Amino acid sequence: MAKIFDTVRLKEIRERKREINEELGKEQRYTVTMEYYIYAEDSDIAIFKAKQNAGEQNSKFDNQATVKSVHISPFGWSSDSKQIYPKTT
Repeated sequence: MAKIFDTVRLKEIRERKREINEELGKEQRYTVTMEYYIYAEDSDIAIFKAKQNAGEQNSKFDNQATVKSVHISPFGWSSDSKQIYPKTT
């Protein structure tokens, strides 16, 4: 019985995927990874600014932007980056 349900459900999912692709036309969805510098007085403000930027992206484009990590990166020391968000133990 489970296999029959799975097959029916899989067909429904494929049909919905086809419908969504038709609605989107020729546009495709992409995942983009970005890195950029934020200058801030301390780590809390840097994290706040990063989350604020992601929120602005979400408001403007509804693109599910999120902050995955924040590192402190002293100028001129690309190899001395220390992760500050999310906190590592």
